[in-house]
Parts: sequence; structure tokens; C-alpha cells
Amino acid sequence: MLLFTAVFAVVLTIQFRTRRYSPFPYWLTVVVVSVTGTLYTDMLTDQQNVPLWLSSTVFSVLLALVFGVWWLRERTLVDPQHHDPPA
Repeated sequence: MLLFTAVFAVVLTIQFRTRRYSPFPYWLTVVVVSVTGTLYTDMLTDQQNVPLWLSSTVFSVLLALVFGVWWLRERTLVDPQHHDPPA
């Protein structure tokens, strides 16, 4: 788990420093977030006996809070650094 946490941190750092959309860092981030999230959830459910419904609810609320803060701060959910207007 420590390895995936380190990979997760490195990949997110690379993604946040990317000035324009680049497919490789973007999709690598998607895959690493998915794998790491699954790993954390499995660990909580299997090793810590946290019910799946509880961890799902907590993660959903946290995600909603992140989007809420983003919306209140930016008044949009579009990232201007990575948004290319339609052609």
C-alpha cells in the first residue's frame, strides 16, 4: 500500500504541474487513482472491517465537498488550464 501511495503522490504532482492537456499523464492519473482508491477501499473493508456502504458514503461526501469548494471558488467546474474550447 505504501508503494501505491507514493506512486499516487508522484502521478498527481505530475498531473497538477502539466500546463496543457497531455493524454499520457492524464490517463496515467486516471488509472492510478482508480487502483489506489480500490486498494484503500479493500483495505478498509477487509482489514479494518469498515462496511463498504460507509466508506463509499464518506468518499462520496468528500468528493462532493471538493467539487462544492471548487464551484464556490471558481464559479465553474471547468479547469481553465486544461480546457480547450470546441473547434
